[in-house]
Amino acid sequence: RGSGVGTWPRRVWSTVTNTEFDAAIFALAVPALGSLVIEPGVRTIEAIMVGRLGAARLGALSIGGSVVSVAFPVFNFFSYATTPMVARALAREDSEEASRLVSQGIWLSTVVGGSLMGAMLIWCDKILLTMGANAEIFPFARRFMMIRALAAPAELWLLVAKGASYGHQNTRAPLIAIAAGSLVHLVLDSLFIMGFHWDLTGAAIAVVVSQYVASLSLLYMIMRDGIFKLRDLRNLPDPTKIMDYLTAGSNLLIRTISMQTFYTVMTSYGARMGTAVIAAHAIARQCASLEALIVDGLAVATQALVAMYLGQGQRDTARRLCSRLLFLGGIAGGLLGMLLYLGRVP
Repeated sequence: RGSGVGTWPRRVWSTVTNTEFDAAIFALAVPALGSLVIEPGVRTIEAIMVGRLGAARLGALSIGGSVVSVAFPVFNFFSYATTPMVARALAREDSEEASRLVSQGIWLSTVVGGSLMGAMLIWCDKILLTMGANAEIFPFARRFMMIRALAAPAELWLLVAKGASYGHQNTRAPLIAIAAGSLVHLVLDSLFIMGFHWDLTGAAIAVVVSQYVASLSLLYMIMRDGIFKLRDLRNLPDPTKIMDYLTAGSNLLIRTISMQTFYTVMTSYGARMGTAVIAAHAIARQCASLEALIVDGLAVATQALVAMYLGQGQRDTARRLCSRLLFLGGIAGGLLGMLLYLGRVP
C-alpha cells in the first residue's frame, strides 16, 4: 500500500513535467485552433453588421442561426469518426483504404446533407414557429433559413474532409481552406449587407457561397495529398463502412444532440421574452461559442495522435499522450475561465 501511495504522486509529476509530446501536440493543435475559431469569429462580425440594421433582423439571425447550429453540429461525427479511421489506415501505410473511407464518408454526408436541406426547406415555417419567432422576426428569419439550408451538403463535406486531413496529421490544409471560405464570407457580407442592402438575404447567400468554397478547396487539397481519389466515388456505399461511421460517432451524436437541445430551448425562451432579449442572446452565444471552441484544438491533436499510435500498436505511448493532453486541457480550461471572469462587465 505504501508503494501505491508513493507511485500516484510520481505519475502526476511525470505527467506535469513530461514534454515529449508537446511539439507534436502543438504542431497539430495550433493550426486546428485557427480553423475552429475563424468561422465563429466571422459569424460574430456578421452579427455586428446585421445588428446595425435593427434588433428584429439580429433576432432573426439568432433564431435562424440556432436552427442551423443544432442541425449541422449534430453531424460532427463525420469529422470525429473520419479522423481516427484514416489515421489508423495511414499508420498501416494503406492509403487505398484511407481513400475508400473518405469516399464512403462523402457518400453518406451527401445523402444526409441533401435530406437535411430538404427538411429545412419543407418545414421551415413550423421550425421557426416552434422556436418562438414572433411576427416581427418571422419574415426575416424565414428568408435567412430558406437560403441558408442550401449549404447543408457543403457543410457536411467539409466535416469529412477535415477529418481526413486531421487523420493525415495535416491541420494546416483545413486552416487554409476555412480561411479562404471565411474571407469570401466577410467580403460578401460587406458587399451584400452594407453595400447592396440585401439584409439577411445577403447574409445567407454569403454563408452558402463561403461553405462551398471551403469544402471544395479542402477536398481538392486532400486529393492532392493522395488520401482521397475521385475514382473511389464510383463505388457504391459499403454498408460495413457506413456502419463504422455510425458506430464511431454514436456516443458523440448523443452528446451533441443533448447539448444542442439545451441551447435551442434557451434560444426559444429568449425569443418569447422579446426582440431585445433574443438579440442580446445572439451576441452572448457567439462569444461563448468562440471561447468553447478554443480548447477543441487539443481534441483534434488527441484524435489524430492517439489513433496513429494505436494503429502502430503503441498502446503505452498512447496512454502517456492522453495523460499529457488531459493535463494541458485542464490548464487551458482554467485560463479561459479566468479570462471570462476578468472580462465580465462590472
